Amino acid sequence: MSVSSLIDVHHHVIPPEVRARLANHGVTEVGGVPVPRWDEARELEVLDRHRITTAVVSLSDTGQAAAEAKLVRLIAREANEFYAGLVTRYPRRFGAFATPPLPDVEAALTELEYALDVLRLDGVMLLSNHAGRYPGDAAFDPVLAELDRRSAAVFLHPATPPGSPTPELPTFLLDYVFETTRAVASLLRSGALERYTNIRLVLAHAGGTIPYLAGRLALGEAPIRARGVITRLAGTPVGGAVAETLADAVLDRNERRVGDALGGLYYDTALSTATPALRALDATAGPERIVFGSDYPYAPEPLIGRTTRGVAAHWHDGR
Repeated sequence: MSVSSLIDVHHHVIPPEVRARLANHGVTEVGGVPVPRWDEARELEVLDRHRITTAVVSLSDTGQAAAEAKLVRLIAREANEFYAGLVTRYPRRFGAFATPPLPDVEAALTELEYALDVLRLDGVMLLSNHAGRYPGDAAFDPVLAELDRRSAAVFLHPATPPGSPTPELPTFLLDYVFETTRAVASLLRSGALERYTNIRLVLAHAGGTIPYLAGRLALGEAPIRARGVITRLAGTPVGGAVAETLADAVLDRNERRVGDALGGLYYDTALSTATPALRALDATAGPERIVFGSDYPYAPEPLIGRTTRGVAAHWHDGR
């Protein structure tokens, strides 16, 4: 990654039509942050000021609007066509992740075909949950299979979690981080990360807590198998020792499996350039899997500079 010429993969543009539609639906903030108003001239100035060569734009969370299927379809089509126009006007300055109208799988497959084949957008944005359903849900397999067939770039962004786990705090502060973690855990547990290896998956915000919890996630299936071994051998004289050895083998295998799966993903730097976070990413996936993300404009412009400085300091110190 060169901090003198950046490709920003985590950069939101809320089309004016979509912003108005959300406001009419009562959605004026997302994740505890007001839905930003987009201005084309200011957008280009921001890119120039921070030496961002290309911004790959996406929609972000839409809050409670995601529960209404008709509204989701309208927003997806409006956003995707707006992005296609933006890329046409500024082909070197912008790329775009398409918005699929999930959880409606059939509508999502139709929109993906239109967005990727007709509008020629660069990839797809999935949310950590769509109306409370996480991406490892078997119902979403047709969408993942199609994305895998296309070897699509997929940006996984957090969404408002069901039930507002920490209502006293703005959603973006903690819940978004854990939402990304829940989504990846869902994909791991379902086996989707191993079935759909052609998908180039980019995780927002350094993967949430994924780098820190990688070892813990390996426990997701291993204890079930290990308990079965322990139960069968518990009555034998060497049961405890043998069971422990076999349980260790199961855990070791699962740690390798999870480590390989997580190491094959990409992680953006949005709001995540503290030294411990970047060191954890180095250990989880390696520097070649870390990509620049600003989270602008939900993260205000001064944070872009903070992010680039954090990335530059890490690359200078670590290499």
